[in-house]
Amino acid sequence: MSVPKSLLPKGSVDQVVGWANWTGSRFGLVLLAFAALYPVLTGDQSLLLQYIPIGIYAIVTVGLNFCLGSAGEFALGQAGVFAAGAYTAGILTSEYHWSFWVALPFAVVVAAGVGLLAGAPGLRVGGWYFALTTLFVAAVIPEIAEVSPHTGGQQGIGTIPFPSVAGVTLSYTQLYLFILFSLVVLMLLLANFMRSRWGLAFVSMRQSNRAAESTGIAVLRMKLLAYTIAGVFAGYAGAILPHIDGYLSPDAFPFSLSILFIAAVTIGGIGSFAGPVVGVALLQILPNAVSGFTKYSLLIYGSLLIIGMIFIRDGLVPTARHLWVRLVVATSRRRGWVADDHPPPRTDVEVDDAVDAAIAEELESFRAAGRAAAGGPLDGVLEGTRRDPLVVDGVSKRFGGVQALEGVSLAAEPGQLTAVIGPNGSGKTTLLNMVLGFYSVDAGRITLGDRVLSGRRPFQVSRAGVARTFQTPVIIPGRSCCENVMSGMFRQRRVTVAEILVRAPRARRDWLAARTKALDLLDAVGLGPEAEREASSLTAGQQRLLEIARALATDPVAILLDEPAAGLVGHEVTALATLLAALRDQGYIVVLVEHNVNLVMSIADHVVVLDQGRVVADADPASVQADPRVLACYLGEVANA
Repeated sequence: MSVPKSLLPKGSVDQVVGWANWTGSRFGLVLLAFAALYPVLTGDQSLLLQYIPIGIYAIVTVGLNFCLGSAGEFALGQAGVFAAGAYTAGILTSEYHWSFWVALPFAVVVAAGVGLLAGAPGLRVGGWYFALTTLFVAAVIPEIAEVSPHTGGQQGIGTIPFPSVAGVTLSYTQLYLFILFSLVVLMLLLANFMRSRWGLAFVSMRQSNRAAESTGIAVLRMKLLAYTIAGVFAGYAGAILPHIDGYLSPDAFPFSLSILFIAAVTIGGIGSFAGPVVGVALLQILPNAVSGFTKYSLLIYGSLLIIGMIFIRDGLVPTARHLWVRLVVATSRRRGWVADDHPPPRTDVEVDDAVDAAIAEELESFRAAGRAAAGGPLDGVLEGTRRDPLVVDGVSKRFGGVQALEGVSLAAEPGQLTAVIGPNGSGKTTLLNMVLGFYSVDAGRITLGDRVLSGRRPFQVSRAGVARTFQTPVIIPGRSCCENVMSGMFRQRRVTVAEILVRAPRARRDWLAARTKALDLLDAVGLGPEAEREASSLTAGQQRLLEIARALATDPVAILLDEPAAGLVGHEVTALATLLAALRDQGYIVVLVEHNVNLVMSIADHVVVLDQGRVVADADPASVQADPRVLACYLGEVANA
């Protein structure tokens, strides 16, 4: 297969990749739209009746994909939330004679509430605990329906009216078009939501809860929101289900339905926009091709789930997009249509082209004017102006029988770089975790100015003005450097969720303003040329600089860096030292945990030395280097090494 030369742009590999992503996504959407409208165009009623449940299940899986692909929570019980929405709508319309259009929002609220109440306990610990608590919902709701008099027990509800408008009953074709319209609208709203600071916060949370909390994201609340949104989708789809046949029974919600939803998301592509729709379509069309499918549905769905996870790990849609991009790039290289030979970035991510060009140009002009007037690389970018010292006063921490910290005290002043050094296991990283709130304080307290930090959650400490980096850089793979930095700006949002969902002008300006700030921060740390490069393709040293830029995006007062020079080569260490000096000169509190003694002694204003959880020295670099206790416990060993 070859691609016509007339259809390919000339230029860099990056341009070709962007073009391939754009054309591939558009072609896929057209193909998907044609497949969805095929029974309407042909007037095939039997095929239409097969497509209706596909549309309903697709709504459920799109919501589940958000919960799993964005928030990283494995919800196994969406079939139970789906059932709650179905029974609520069925009871209200059959027993209380409500209109379908009035019962629909009530069913959505009830279903989301049921899912939230059942999933909240598991969300506090996350992981498989959450999956098991949600699975409990899928098992219990049908059991309740079997014994409740309002649901008709095992006989079910058989008097559910077909939806109507102005007294005219809808046809199956009209109902199917309503389902398709609902699916498209919900997907567009969700796409707008994901292309906002909220969306980046969810993706950041999926990668690392700790990193997300260190940027001011309340992880537990966000997970509750993610599961609630998934519940809204499931409740909406469930409210439609009983009106298709006018009948509803517990048999409509077997355990295999939960596996179907999970398998559809996994096979289609977790986190992919159209993946869940493709996955559920394939898994619903399959029964019509296999006789006796219902009898073995759980076995078949489970087998497909396992096969998909092993052989198509990214899912069908991302894999198809990846292969298309590779084909286009390979063809362009073979025929000499590209100007460079760099590896193509971001082949597994959809290109975002919905940018308001006028607003982008206006903001870029403003940014360029501000940068031209700046006197230094960080002028006009960083805002470390508060003069609050970070004080650790007599802090102790014990883990079982190990005394990690004992009576540790230090004071980090604004405009100074405070280094914390010591041998491995001396408690340096534990100290940073104590400041950020990842560990509770056994004794003593930690303050930033007049604000007490000890006892607060990590996201509260971050919002008080403390940012940190980690020993191993935590980045969001599959996202650009610019988006990684923007993920640190969640708490600076200034627009409502409603504005984001409809992509109002103020929401677009907010997104572009965040992007502008991220580009400036990348310039400040020396990564400006790599702004659109996929973050996971950076070198280790570049990833550390990227993490510092994201920490700065939170507008902190104090910046805690955990071994930022680890793995860096000579010129990268020099660049890091220059950046740290610039942060100090801007008035930030800089606390550096580092093993590179030469770096520490060259830029630190004062040094704190820990050994076995205790402070053995707290003075200027020259005094610390001459201290016999430090030589005995640390510097002497470093020199010998």
